[in-house]
Amino acid sequence: MNNENNDLTFSNHKNYCETDGHDLSNLEIDSIKLNYEKVCNECGKVYNNSSLYCEECGNELILASESEKNLTIYNLLDGDLNKKEKFKMWINDLEIKRRILAPLFSICVLFVISIWIKLFINFAGLEVNKFLNISSIILALNLVPLKIVSSSVIGLGNIGISMSLVSILIIPFITILVSSLFFIKKEFLKDKDIVKEAFMLSFIYGLILGVISILGKQFINLSMGEYYTMSIVVKYSFLRSVLNGIIISFLPIYISLYAKTRDKKVGFNVFNRALKTVGFIYLLILLLIVLGMFFNKIFLSENGLSEVIAYPQLALYILHFVNLIPVLLGNSIISIFNMGDINLYLNNSMVLLIYAIMLLNIVILIISGYDLKGRVNNKKYIKYFSIVYSMIIASSIFLSKIDTSGSLSLLESQNYDMYSYIGSSAIIGLIISFVYSYILINIGYKLNKE
Repeated sequence: MNNENNDLTFSNHKNYCETDGHDLSNLEIDSIKLNYEKVCNECGKVYNNSSLYCEECGNELILASESEKNLTIYNLLDGDLNKKEKFKMWINDLEIKRRILAPLFSICVLFVISIWIKLFINFAGLEVNKFLNISSIILALNLVPLKIVSSSVIGLGNIGISMSLVSILIIPFITILVSSLFFIKKEFLKDKDIVKEAFMLSFIYGLILGVISILGKQFINLSMGEYYTMSIVVKYSFLRSVLNGIIISFLPIYISLYAKTRDKKVGFNVFNRALKTVGFIYLLILLLIVLGMFFNKIFLSENGLSEVIAYPQLALYILHFVNLIPVLLGNSIISIFNMGDINLYLNNSMVLLIYAIMLLNIVILIISGYDLKGRVNNKKYIKYFSIVYSMIIASSIFLSKIDTSGSLSLLESQNYDMYSYIGSSAIIGLIISFVYSYILINIGYKLNKE
């Protein structure tokens, strides 16, 4: 007759069991042992008596069995937990040791690639090699802008350079994708939101890039003749490095996580649908441009711009353009509402191609809205789709700016200013693309009468 935690059960002195008739007269009776073990929640001291308060700190005692709680990140606000325990549980829930492997290995691969790039530049005999270190090449592969500050006896200089050519992103994209497929195990993704998991991993990648941006800061002294020297500081923005890392690594990580969990039966994935829509439109634009180059000789006017923008870059600017987002080109703003100015940069065939792409974009978004109702029949998904769509467009704007601006004093009486800019505002692009996509998706949604 055992008893635990004061739940007493007595035999009422019966000699036979009422259930099966077994003889109870020879039953060995264990001594009843009451569980009085209590613990102080403040100092942790354990008591085996019936005391109500701790002798050390005076805190009220509770039963040890009641103090054993299942601590997770979701009950960190429990009054029974101190700050140290809360922080420890928060760190454990992040699972940093498991999550850091893929981002860290990606950076290691980029480190090796950067060494080869530096060796290639050295063999080519380019002077720029002595101003480059491994950190600066890794950051350049992730499209992180650099800032150059110069100082000498004849004046100061301040130059910002952002050469965000999106074709470079193929290197970190493949590196991160392969690392994620290799290091992220399928069993770790059980019952996890892959969008949240992709963000966590991309955030770690961004933080590593942020650390590299601090290490990549350089101090260079140049001899400017017999009488004076110039001091140059090359530095990177920590915040911009983190943001670039998050945006660049999110897509390949998400693709790898989705590939590992696609066999699961899940509901309608609005994030997936918006991502596929933007990707399809971009690839369609790129394909039409390439075909146009081969068959129609469609290209920019001969004013030097054709040598700066590669096909993927041009396709991205057109994607922004057909979503009604104004594009700043030097000191000029061109948009779908002032197509007259665009003839300064594009020939008539290219303008017609942009109109055709814009009509295709409208049709694709309307069809997406039509399909949305057929799958979920819930108007809240129109807003969700438009939010994801606009965030993807804004992220592409953020990464695709070409900007070289600043000033440099070369002579005591002269100051040389420089300015070159191609791109759009990410904030304006976010707002315009959200409104634009919301209207078209809503039209398609209403057209579906089923």
